[in-house]
Amino acid sequence: MDGQPDRALPPETLSDLIGVLATLTGHILAHNVDAGMLSSLARRLSLPPDQAGEREVAQALDELVQQLCSALGEDDAPTA
Repeated sequence: MDGQPDRALPPETLSDLIGVLATLTGHILAHNVDAGMLSSLARRLSLPPDQAGEREVAQALDELVQQLCSALGEDDAPTA
């Protein structure tokens, strides 16, 4: 590793992040997230204002989950 420290997250941390994102996605899809929080999430996810609805934010979170699952080596990751 050329003397660089290992920066990979432990599998347990990746699993925890997947669970948090899945829970948040569930709350969004159940309409349990207010507009201010949804807007804040959309900005953090770099979504344009015209793509900041519940469905778009949930999709962006699901894409993050897919990336984390891939990092864990899970090919058939569940989707939201």
